[in-house]
Amino acid sequence: MLGVDFNYQFIDWQHDPTPDEEFHHLGTLTALVSSPNITVGLSNWWNISLIQILGNRYMTWGADTTSKHHRDEGSETNFDNAIGGYLGDSRILVRYLLLNAGRGPGARLFFGGGLVIPSDNSLTSSPFFNPGSIVEEHRHFSMSEGVYKAIFETQFFIKRMKNPVFIGGALTIEEPLRESEYGFQASRLIDLSF
Repeated sequence: MLGVDFNYQFIDWQHDPTPDEEFHHLGTLTALVSSPNITVGLSNWWNISLIQILGNRYMTWGADTTSKHHRDEGSETNFDNAIGGYLGDSRILVRYLLLNAGRGPGARLFFGGGLVIPSDNSLTSSPFFNPGSIVEEHRHFSMSEGVYKAIFETQFFIKRMKNPVFIGGALTIEEPLRESEYGFQASRLIDLSF
């Protein structure tokens, strides 16, 4: 089975002056991200999915002055503290169909696990500076966190003979396994979908 998910975000942002730049900061952040995937059945009970994140994030700077914090830039380009590119993280998931009502109506229960493999398109140093330190030009965003993660997943659906045909949900937890090669620790991600 082949599939693709698309995500588009547009953020019109602004924040107050910073200690080193005493003017209002404002601009936009646009993200266009796709996740092509393929799922292959290994048996009647097991399948494997491969997912690749592809995309671009682009920030505009709306003020009429220069800033160390912001500028017109995209995640596809390199910067002082970022390796640019369109390639995001890769995911490998293996799922087991524990409960299956067969062709007709009934319940389906999946359990799965996998691994997030980071791309090189990540930040290489922190965009945050300690109070009193010298603020250098930096970027706050990239296509990857640069961190390996374990994935735990469960899905439960009930198939019906009338609309909506499938009712159910999924719980996914992504747990960082270690810091990135640049010393960053990613957050645990918990995703609950109905």
